[in-house]
Amino acid sequence: MPVLKPHVIELYELSDENSAAFMRDVKVASLALKKVTGAVKINYEIHGNTIPHMHMHLYPGRLETHSRTAPLTGGRGLPRRMRTASLRRSSNK
Repeated sequence: MPVLKPHVIELYELSDENSAAFMRDVKVASLALKKVTGAVKINYEIHGNTIPHMHMHLYPGRLETHSRTAPLTGGRGLPRRMRTASLRRSSNK
């Protein structure tokens, strides 16, 4: 999980230099995760609700969860309200 050294809560609070450095670290970590797990997709999450410090969670999407019509979840799944909202958006297209 990439974590910033400067204490900020929101992504927009980062300087251009720190945001670029953070994303470089995310890129390195996600490539390593892909190589180690064989993931077909890496999912990224930034919350900050429970830990008020900028950090990003990386989840490897496994081949058995891969679908062109559903998001990869690394096995965790989406909350029901998110699945429902996603289905509604898909049906409106």
